[in-house]
Amino acid sequence: MRLNIYYLLILTLSSGLFAKEFLEFGEKDFQKKIKKNNWMVDVSAQFMQYETRFPEFTGEHIKVEDNDLYDMYGINIAIGKEFYFFGDFSVGFKTALFYNENQRDETGKAAKDIDIDLSRDRTDYRMYGAQADLYLNYLIEMKSINLQPFIGTGLGLGIAEMEKRYTFDGISTATPAISAESYTADLREEFSYINTNIGISFISRTGLITTLKLTRIDTLKTNREVEGEINGTDFKTKEDDLEESVTNYMASLGVGFFF
Repeated sequence: MRLNIYYLLILTLSSGLFAKEFLEFGEKDFQKKIKKNNWMVDVSAQFMQYETRFPEFTGEHIKVEDNDLYDMYGINIAIGKEFYFFGDFSVGFKTALFYNENQRDETGKAAKDIDIDLSRDRTDYRMYGAQADLYLNYLIEMKSINLQPFIGTGLGLGIAEMEKRYTFDGISTATPAISAESYTADLREEFSYINTNIGISFISRTGLITTLKLTRIDTLKTNREVEGEINGTDFKTKEDDLEESVTNYMASLGVGFFF
């Protein structure tokens, strides 16, 4: 999974937040203006499960359900500004772009004791879009680091694209013979969503940020197109003006800085 590299990178960077060298990097006098209206940039790695609707299919080596969940790993890049309005309370506004993806590639053997690949099941899925978020923050200043718990909400638009390819060569020598199978599907969904966030940011005295966040995503799917073939029979469906609602959850870990 290629995007697992993003997780490794961000975990490495965030672990450095508590190192002396990291805390000494950045704007040396940031602590003096921490309650000013500061701009921020952050990059986060995220994990979520996305529910979608491929046509159902049951074969020798796969079973496709109508509402399967697919794991997605991704990255979110955001820029925003924070405004203090009462003591340690502030509101933050952010706009962000996100991209999530994953791949799954499995092979099926002729038998447990016969190392011959007779089937292949590959799924590629990706999601991308943009969102705008509003946060309510509370700052807790400490000697070596600042804590900032927060809650938030936001709106977004996105597109999900998935491709599934399955082939099975069949076993003609079996008794009875097992027929060959094929399943191909290309899916595209458009959606809007409302998210609800809760989390905490660790802010160094030089303005560097590490953030842990949990998000509930209430998604409204608006359009869906699916085309492909099952055992040589083509299919194509298009659904406009959908009002299909699903709820997903996402965990993310990010790093950034104030400027």
